[in-house]
Amino acid sequence: MISKRVKQKIKNYLYHLPQAIISQFYFGFPSHRLKVIMVSGTDGKTTTASWIYHLLQSGGKKVGLITTIQAKWPGGEVTTGLHTTTPSSWQLNSLIRTMVNNQVEYLVLEVTSHAIDQFRVWGIKPHIYVITNVSHEHLDYHLTLKDYLKTKLKLVKWATKVVYNTDDPHLYQAFSSLPKAFGVSRKNNPKANLTLRLLPQKRDNHQLIKVFLKEKKKEFKLLTPFPQDYNLLNLGLALQTCFLLNLPTKSLSQAVYSLPSVKGRLEEIDTGGEDFRLFVDFAHTPNGLKNVLSYLAKIRGKKGKLIAVFGAAGERDRSKRPLMAKAAAKHAEIVILTAEDPRSEDVKTIMKEIVKGFPPSWREGKDLLQPQPKTYYFIADRRQAIQTAITQLAEEGDIVGIFGKGHEQSMCYGKTEIPWDDIKEAKRALLERIIKTRVTGVILAAGKGTRIVLLTRNKTNKAMVPVLGKPMIDWATDLLTKSGINQQLYVIGHKAVIIKKHLGENKNWVVQKEQLGTGDALKTALPALNNKARHLIIINADQAFYPSEVLISFINFYLKGDYAAAILSTLKENPTGLGRIVRNSKGNLVAIVEESEADKETKKIKEINTGTYILRRSFVERYINQLPLHQEKNEYYLTDIFSVALKDDPKIKIGVLQNNHPLVNLGFNTPEQLEQGEKLLKRFHPLLNHEV
Repeated sequence: MISKRVKQKIKNYLYHLPQAIISQFYFGFPSHRLKVIMVSGTDGKTTTASWIYHLLQSGGKKVGLITTIQAKWPGGEVTTGLHTTTPSSWQLNSLIRTMVNNQVEYLVLEVTSHAIDQFRVWGIKPHIYVITNVSHEHLDYHLTLKDYLKTKLKLVKWATKVVYNTDDPHLYQAFSSLPKAFGVSRKNNPKANLTLRLLPQKRDNHQLIKVFLKEKKKEFKLLTPFPQDYNLLNLGLALQTCFLLNLPTKSLSQAVYSLPSVKGRLEEIDTGGEDFRLFVDFAHTPNGLKNVLSYLAKIRGKKGKLIAVFGAAGERDRSKRPLMAKAAAKHAEIVILTAEDPRSEDVKTIMKEIVKGFPPSWREGKDLLQPQPKTYYFIADRRQAIQTAITQLAEEGDIVGIFGKGHEQSMCYGKTEIPWDDIKEAKRALLERIIKTRVTGVILAAGKGTRIVLLTRNKTNKAMVPVLGKPMIDWATDLLTKSGINQQLYVIGHKAVIIKKHLGENKNWVVQKEQLGTGDALKTALPALNNKARHLIIINADQAFYPSEVLISFINFYLKGDYAAAILSTLKENPTGLGRIVRNSKGNLVAIVEESEADKETKKIKEINTGTYILRRSFVERYINQLPLHQEKNEYYLTDIFSVALKDDPKIKIGVLQNNHPLVNLGFNTPEQLEQGEKLLKRFHPLLNHEV
């Protein structure tokens, strides 16, 4: 290990330092034209830097920002999302030169110990140097905590002023006697220049805090959306920095109220009404994990449990691995250990090293169906780990936290960076959970099928007519099942006894006593729905011949759009006999018009209704009793629910998805259509191993 460190120092002086010097001369020492605020520390660097940027920008300053997540300045932005916090000296000075060219006055620069040690910030003198904390991290590189701290302190001599966390014992010892150092505390440290205290009052989901400035003997109150202890320290560091830059208290008040969340930093994912909470956080150190879990434990329900998903990076500080488990065990009930940039190391080996830190009372879990407190699971595949936490373990009142990757857009296996996004994976798993537990497929199969009577011969109804040897209703069942919709409800009516026998005892069905149309059929289904059903997929038993990929895409469209209702439409060159989708000049839905009621202009429309809908249950319950009766047929049309709801626009959000797959809207009303449709199915349907 010593030889490795010696090699690194040689490389630093013979390669990194010359590169830094050359790049500075090449770009003309651009940082000398700016007031540079450097932010370093083990945890909280990105958040603190981002908030300093926000406060300065809100104060009317022209400011640039370079952090782990992004670089941005007036008129430009670059997203990183990989594993290097501070860019190389060439990239860094190039960015700073661009900012200078765009008249930037202030630069907020996040800096790591690696960047300091490798001279990436050589020649950049900080006007203010902010240090958040120093805890157990990067000891694979620095070998000792003493060396790690020493590296962090190298920039102090170049800084005009220093802002630091007095509650951190390492920093307090280093700076408490330094005249140019300004301390920030949550614990009323007498050496602190700025102290923050959380007050019990709340307003608009913001917490009231009291800020005391020692040198001015001034006290004032602010509202913040981030009341966590560690975030209050981050905020205090940002405020102290801005006071040293002479920003007035009044301008900071509104800026603090509107503090933005930082991507991947305690980012709460909207669970779409699910009864648990979901967070993604970058915490990848023992201290960071302890801080965020401590907060999450405070806000969970009394009956809920805290489920933590995390790992530890390969080829990095191995000594912190058991400390991660020790930190998690203090607050979490269930832990799923998984991959986190394993690089060349075996994930199972890393997980076993983490486990050494769990107290003896903790046990390895074997049964996911009956999880017990103080249990850890080994799930090496990170996607599966996230999926398990969200779709299998999370229950009412629980909190699921996914830690270690945060904003990052890749995961390293071997030497290869594979695209990865914890937030996207969490949303994907959440979508799967919603589909499995909250979505019910309602299959309308009550009609007689008058136009296809030659095939039914009055012995059955249309839904039982075989298509390629399989009853139409079974195609509908398969479509829902292959799309992940396991909760299914059949609305039957004509020849109901035959369909009941075919469906068997395991299927849920309800009988529409009179065939009063599709609107009445859905109304009949409502009382029979599972209490957990929040979203209804409505399909006709005689129009469900398209691939599951189409329906899955439609479900994603609906859920991501947060619509109250969505309609699957398609384009047809000859739409004779089909209902038209009528839109306004902005492309928004106006109505669905049956051809029998359409005027000449409406009949020219080629976008048609497929009869597949996704509706919020609350949407249906609100409008189903307002459908008008069509006197000529004595029926209630389900399509009228959209026209009724649109009267409440813009409160009601209705989305229309167009999908032009050749099997969408394939229907059979005559023997000729059945013959032609079967030929089309043989050509296109993936169930028959043909190309889609």
